[in-house]
Amino acid sequence: MSNNFKFFSRLAWGNWKLTNGLDNPKNKAQHIESVFNNKILVIDTSDIYGNYNNEEILGKALADVGFDRASYQVVTKGNIFNNHPDYKHIQGHHYDSSYNYLKSEIERSLNKLQTPYIDLYLLHRLDYLLNPVETAKVLKEYYDKGLIKAVGVSNFPTSTIRMLQKYLDIPISTNQIEFSLKQLSPLDDGSLDLAIENGYQPMFWSPYARGEIFKEGNILDCLKKYATKYNATIEAIATSWLLKHPAKGVIVIGSNNKDRISSMAKGVDINLEAHEWYDILKATGKILP
Repeated sequence: MSNNFKFFSRLAWGNWKLTNGLDNPKNKAQHIESVFNNKILVIDTSDIYGNYNNEEILGKALADVGFDRASYQVVTKGNIFNNHPDYKHIQGHHYDSSYNYLKSEIERSLNKLQTPYIDLYLLHRLDYLLNPVETAKVLKEYYDKGLIKAVGVSNFPTSTIRMLQKYLDIPISTNQIEFSLKQLSPLDDGSLDLAIENGYQPMFWSPYARGEIFKEGNILDCLKKYATKYNATIEAIATSWLLKHPAKGVIVIGSNNKDRISSMAKGVDINLEAHEWYDILKATGKILP
Protein backbone atom coordinates (compact mmCIF):
# COMPACT_ATOMS: atom_id res chain seq x y z
CA MET A 1 0.00 0.00 0.00
CA SER A 2 1.53 3.29 -1.11
CA ASN A 3 2.28 5.86 1.60
CA ASN A 4 1.91 9.43 0.33
CA PHE A 5 2.42 11.22 3.63
CA LYS A 6 5.61 13.29 3.85
CA PHE A 7 6.88 15.31 6.76
CA PHE A 8 7.56 19.00 6.16
CA SER A 9 10.88 18.84 8.06
CA ARG A 10 13.36 16.29 9.39
CA LEU A 11 12.96 17.71 12.90
CA ALA A 12 9.80 17.94 14.95
CA TRP A 13 9.30 19.99 18.10
CA GLY A 14 7.98 17.87 20.95
CA ASN A 15 5.52 19.22 23.50
CA TRP A 16 5.85 16.70 26.27
CA LYS A 17 6.98 19.14 28.95
CA LEU A 18 5.96 22.75 29.45
CA THR A 19 8.72 24.70 31.21
CA ASN A 20 10.07 28.24 31.38
CA GLY A 21 6.66 29.82 31.19
CA LEU A 22 5.56 27.75 28.19
CA ASP A 23 2.34 26.91 30.02
CA ASN A 24 1.36 30.43 28.96
CA PRO A 25 0.01 30.47 25.38
CA LYS A 26 1.51 33.91 24.65
CA ASN A 27 5.01 32.77 25.67
CA LYS A 28 4.54 29.54 23.82
CA ALA A 29 3.51 31.42 20.67
CA GLN A 30 6.82 33.32 20.72
CA HIS A 31 8.65 30.04 21.14
CA ILE A 32 6.79 28.49 18.21
CA GLU A 33 7.86 31.38 15.99
CA SER A 34 11.48 30.62 16.90
CA VAL A 35 10.93 26.93 16.13
CA PHE A 36 9.43 27.75 12.73
CA ASN A 37 12.32 30.16 12.01
CA ASN A 38 14.65 27.16 12.41
CA LYS A 39 12.69 25.42 9.64
CA ILE A 40 11.13 22.98 12.09
CA LEU A 41 7.64 22.69 10.70
CA VAL A 42 6.30 19.65 12.55
CA ILE A 43 4.85 19.94 16.07
CA ASP A 44 4.41 16.78 18.11
CA THR A 45 2.06 16.48 21.07
CA SER A 46 -0.42 14.06 22.68
CA ASP A 47 -3.77 14.19 24.41
CA ILE A 48 -2.16 13.04 27.68
CA TYR A 49 0.77 15.46 27.79
CA GLY A 50 0.66 17.94 30.64
CA ASN A 51 -2.08 15.99 32.40
CA TYR A 52 -4.29 16.43 29.34
CA ASN A 53 -3.62 20.20 29.15
CA ASN A 54 -0.86 20.63 26.56
CA GLU A 55 -3.08 20.40 23.48
CA GLU A 56 -5.21 23.30 24.68
CA ILE A 57 -2.19 25.50 25.43
CA LEU A 58 -0.65 24.59 22.07
CA GLY A 59 -3.91 25.30 20.25
CA LYS A 60 -4.18 28.78 21.75
CA ALA A 61 -0.52 29.47 20.99
CA LEU A 62 -0.85 28.41 17.35
CA ALA A 63 -3.89 30.65 17.02
CA ASP A 64 -1.85 33.57 18.40
CA VAL A 65 1.03 32.90 16.01
CA GLY A 66 -1.36 33.04 13.08
CA PHE A 67 0.77 31.08 10.62
CA ASP A 68 -0.96 29.61 7.59
CA ARG A 69 -2.30 26.25 8.79
CA ALA A 70 -1.08 24.57 5.60
CA SER A 71 2.53 25.66 6.31
CA TYR A 72 3.11 23.35 9.30
CA GLN A 73 2.03 19.92 10.54
CA VAL A 74 0.52 18.86 13.85
CA VAL A 75 1.05 15.32 15.14
CA THR A 76 -0.94 14.15 18.13
CA LYS A 77 -1.61 10.84 19.82
CA GLY A 78 -4.21 8.97 21.81
CA ASN A 79 -5.07 5.72 23.64
CA ILE A 80 -3.21 6.20 26.95
CA PHE A 81 -5.66 6.57 29.81
CA ASN A 82 -4.40 7.85 33.16
CA ASN A 83 -7.02 9.48 35.40
CA HIS A 84 -8.57 11.27 32.44
CA PRO A 85 -10.42 14.43 33.55
CA ASP A 86 -13.35 13.64 31.23
CA TYR A 87 -13.81 10.16 32.71
CA LYS A 88 -13.85 10.76 36.45
CA HIS A 89 -15.69 7.48 37.08
CA ILE A 90 -12.65 5.52 35.83
CA GLN A 91 -9.40 5.69 37.79
CA GLY A 92 -5.91 4.45 37.07
CA HIS A 93 -3.66 3.82 34.11
CA HIS A 94 -4.40 1.61 31.13
CA TYR A 95 -4.70 1.73 27.33
CA ASP A 96 -7.88 2.03 25.31
CA SER A 97 -7.99 1.71 21.52
CA SER A 98 -11.72 1.05 21.31
CA TYR A 99 -13.91 2.79 18.74
CA ASN A 100 -15.80 4.93 21.25
CA TYR A 101 -12.78 6.03 23.26
CA LEU A 102 -10.63 6.93 20.24
CA LYS A 103 -13.54 8.78 18.69
CA SER A 104 -13.95 10.91 21.82
CA GLU A 105 -10.20 11.58 21.99
CA ILE A 106 -9.91 12.58 18.34
CA GLU A 107 -12.81 15.00 18.76
CA ARG A 108 -11.23 16.33 21.95
CA SER A 109 -7.88 16.85 20.22
CA LEU A 110 -9.45 18.68 17.29
CA ASN A 111 -11.28 20.96 19.71
CA LYS A 112 -8.34 21.61 22.06
CA LEU A 113 -5.90 22.24 19.21
CA GLN A 114 -8.39 24.59 17.50
CA THR A 115 -7.53 22.96 14.19
CA PRO A 116 -9.74 21.93 11.25
CA TYR A 117 -7.66 18.76 10.87
CA ILE A 118 -4.84 16.72 12.41
CA ASP A 119 -2.00 16.04 10.00
CA LEU A 120 -0.95 12.77 11.63
CA TYR A 121 -2.79 10.87 14.38
CA LEU A 122 -0.92 8.15 16.27
CA LEU A 123 -1.93 5.31 18.54
CA HIS A 124 0.33 6.25 21.43
CA ARG A 125 1.18 2.88 23.01
CA LEU A 126 0.78 -0.80 22.29
CA ASP A 127 -2.65 -1.79 23.60
CA TYR A 128 -2.71 -5.52 24.33
CA LEU A 129 -6.51 -5.49 23.93
CA LEU A 130 -6.40 -3.69 20.58
CA ASN A 131 -9.10 -4.99 18.26
CA PRO A 132 -7.77 -4.17 14.78
CA VAL A 133 -11.20 -4.16 13.16
CA GLU A 134 -12.61 -1.68 15.67
CA THR A 135 -9.53 0.54 15.76
CA ALA A 136 -9.21 0.57 11.98
CA LYS A 137 -12.86 1.57 11.67
CA VAL A 138 -12.53 4.78 13.69
CA LEU A 139 -9.23 5.79 12.07
CA LYS A 140 -10.64 5.28 8.59
CA GLU A 141 -13.81 7.17 9.49
CA TYR A 142 -11.91 10.31 10.49
CA TYR A 143 -9.54 9.93 7.58
CA ASP A 144 -12.46 9.82 5.15
CA LYS A 145 -13.92 12.95 6.74
CA GLY A 146 -10.63 14.77 6.17
CA LEU A 147 -10.24 15.38 9.90
CA ILE A 148 -7.12 13.21 9.99
CA LYS A 149 -4.73 13.44 7.04
CA ALA A 150 -2.68 10.37 7.97
CA VAL A 151 -2.46 7.76 10.71
CA GLY A 152 0.38 6.02 12.48
CA VAL A 153 1.51 4.32 15.65
CA SER A 154 3.98 4.93 18.45
CA ASN A 155 6.12 2.39 20.30
CA PHE A 156 4.61 -0.53 18.34
CA PRO A 157 6.48 -3.75 17.55
CA THR A 158 6.70 -4.69 13.89
CA SER A 159 4.32 -7.65 14.29
CA THR A 160 1.51 -5.45 15.59
CA ILE A 161 2.04 -2.89 12.83
CA ARG A 162 1.66 -5.63 10.23
CA MET A 163 -1.42 -6.99 11.99
CA LEU A 164 -3.13 -3.59 12.18
CA GLN A 165 -2.21 -2.74 8.58
CA LYS A 166 -3.97 -5.89 7.40
CA TYR A 167 -7.29 -4.46 8.63
CA LEU A 168 -6.61 -0.83 7.78
CA ASP A 169 -7.05 0.15 4.14
CA ILE A 170 -5.09 3.37 4.54
CA PRO A 171 -1.32 3.24 5.06
CA ILE A 172 0.32 3.41 8.47
CA SER A 173 2.50 6.46 7.93
CA THR A 174 4.97 6.26 10.80
CA ASN A 175 6.04 4.46 13.94
CA GLN A 176 7.38 6.80 16.62
CA ILE A 177 10.13 4.93 18.45
CA GLU A 178 12.86 5.63 20.96
CA PHE A 179 16.20 5.84 19.14
CA SER A 180 19.46 7.42 20.25
CA LEU A 181 23.10 6.63 20.85
CA LYS A 182 21.97 5.18 24.18
CA GLN A 183 19.01 3.27 22.71
CA LEU A 184 20.16 1.34 19.68
CA SER A 185 17.58 -1.45 19.56
CA PRO A 186 15.80 -0.09 16.43
CA LEU A 187 18.94 -0.93 14.45
CA ASP A 188 18.40 -4.64 15.15
CA ASP A 189 14.72 -5.18 16.09
CA GLY A 190 13.29 -4.58 12.61
CA SER A 191 11.70 -1.19 13.33
CA LEU A 192 13.85 0.72 10.85
CA ASP A 193 13.76 -2.13 8.32
CA LEU A 194 9.96 -2.13 8.33
CA ALA A 195 9.89 1.64 7.81
CA ILE A 196 11.98 1.26 4.66
CA GLU A 197 9.98 -1.79 3.53
CA ASN A 198 6.65 0.03 3.92
CA GLY A 199 7.91 3.38 2.65
CA TYR A 200 7.26 5.52 5.71
CA GLN A 201 9.49 7.79 7.78
CA PRO A 202 9.82 6.71 11.42
CA MET A 203 9.86 9.30 14.19
CA PHE A 204 12.55 9.21 16.89
CA TRP A 205 11.70 10.27 20.43
CA SER A 206 14.28 10.92 23.17
CA PRO A 207 16.93 11.25 20.42
CA TYR A 208 19.59 12.56 22.82
CA ALA A 209 18.66 10.17 25.67
CA ARG A 210 17.57 13.09 27.84
CA GLY A 211 21.04 14.55 27.51
CA GLU A 212 22.80 11.41 28.72
CA ILE A 213 24.81 11.00 25.50
CA PHE A 214 26.52 14.32 26.25
CA LYS A 215 27.73 12.98 29.60
CA GLU A 216 29.05 9.61 28.43
CA GLY A 217 32.84 9.83 28.09
CA ASN A 218 33.51 7.83 24.91
CA ILE A 219 30.40 9.08 23.12
CA LEU A 220 31.07 12.68 24.11
CA ASP A 221 34.69 12.52 23.01
CA CYS A 222 33.68 11.11 19.62
CA LEU A 223 30.98 13.74 19.13
CA LYS A 224 33.48 16.46 20.02
CA LYS A 225 35.94 15.09 17.45
CA TYR A 226 33.45 15.43 14.62
CA ALA A 227 32.06 18.69 15.96
CA THR A 228 35.57 20.10 15.49
CA LYS A 229 35.89 18.63 12.00
CA TYR A 230 32.53 19.98 10.82
CA ASN A 231 32.75 23.24 12.78
CA ALA A 232 29.52 22.34 14.54
CA THR A 233 28.17 21.57 18.00
CA ILE A 234 27.96 18.14 19.58
CA GLU A 235 24.16 18.45 19.39
CA ALA A 236 24.38 18.97 15.63
CA ILE A 237 26.62 15.91 15.21
CA ALA A 238 24.26 13.74 17.29
CA THR A 239 21.41 14.98 15.10
CA SER A 240 23.27 14.20 11.88
CA TRP A 241 24.08 10.70 13.16
CA LEU A 242 20.39 9.88 13.55
CA LEU A 243 19.45 11.43 10.22
CA LYS A 244 22.10 9.41 8.34
CA HIS A 245 20.09 6.19 8.52
CA PRO A 246 18.37 5.43 5.18
CA ALA A 247 14.98 5.14 6.92
CA LYS A 248 15.03 8.97 6.77
CA GLY A 249 13.63 9.38 10.27
CA VAL A 250 12.19 12.53 11.81
CA ILE A 251 13.74 13.56 15.12
CA VAL A 252 11.41 14.75 17.88
CA ILE A 253 13.42 17.26 19.88
CA GLY A 254 12.13 17.97 23.35
CA SER A 255 14.24 21.00 24.21
CA ASN A 256 12.64 24.32 25.07
CA ASN A 257 15.99 26.14 24.90
CA LYS A 258 16.05 28.31 21.77
CA ASP A 259 19.84 28.19 21.35
CA ARG A 260 19.91 24.43 21.73
CA ILE A 261 17.06 24.00 19.25
CA SER A 262 18.99 26.12 16.74
CA SER A 263 22.11 24.03 17.38
CA MET A 264 20.24 20.76 16.83
CA ALA A 265 18.66 22.10 13.65
CA LYS A 266 22.09 22.71 12.11
CA GLY A 267 22.66 18.95 12.12
CA VAL A 268 20.22 18.61 9.22
CA ASP A 269 22.87 20.03 6.88
CA ILE A 270 25.70 17.74 8.02
CA ASN A 271 26.20 14.50 6.10
CA LEU A 272 28.54 12.20 7.99
CA GLU A 273 30.70 9.76 6.04
CA ALA A 274 29.88 6.08 6.57
CA HIS A 275 33.12 5.45 8.47
CA GLU A 276 32.39 8.43 10.73
CA TRP A 277 28.88 7.15 11.45
CA TYR A 278 30.31 3.77 12.44
CA ASP A 279 33.02 5.41 14.52
CA ILE A 280 30.35 7.16 16.59
CA LEU A 281 28.36 3.92 16.80
CA LYS A 282 31.37 2.04 18.16
CA ALA A 283 31.88 4.77 20.77
CA THR A 284 28.65 3.54 22.40
CA GLY A 285 30.27 0.17 23.09
CA LYS A 286 28.52 -1.50 20.19
CA ILE A 287 30.72 -4.34 18.97
CA LEU A 288 30.78 -5.00 15.26
CA PRO A 289 31.19 -8.66 14.24
